[in-house]
Amino acid sequence: MTAKEACMSLEAFEDRLDQFGGSLASWPAGDRKHAETLLSMSEEARALLAEVTTMETYLSRAVQLRAPAGLADRIAARAFQQKQTELHPSHPAYGLAEQISESFSSQDATSGAETAPGTGLTTDITV
Repeated sequence: MTAKEACMSLEAFEDRLDQFGGSLASWPAGDRKHAETLLSMSEEARALLAEVTTMETYLSRAVQLRAPAGLADRIAARAFQQKQTELHPSHPAYGLAEQISESFSSQDATSGAETAPGTGLTTDITV
């Protein structure tokens, strides 16, 4: 078997990078062997691997952001503040607030949802 036959294409290598990540140790043995052969012969493959491992490093160091407490309730409250009279009856959202409010009210008894402050509407959105 020649080196070319034992090697994967650059396109297949990119696919495997997307699928398994930049750590070749986590790749299936057959794919890993073919990737190592490609890496020994292709500067472009080495650049792709370096790009993926750099991105994975940055992502692993990223700060985990959390939404502030009560954000979902504030969003729901703000969404229902607009008076329906401000909308023309032909507007697609005309009457929508009442429909949603009724929907939340009917779900409240069974879902254990919380009431959005200042609206009398319930929500079971978790953040």
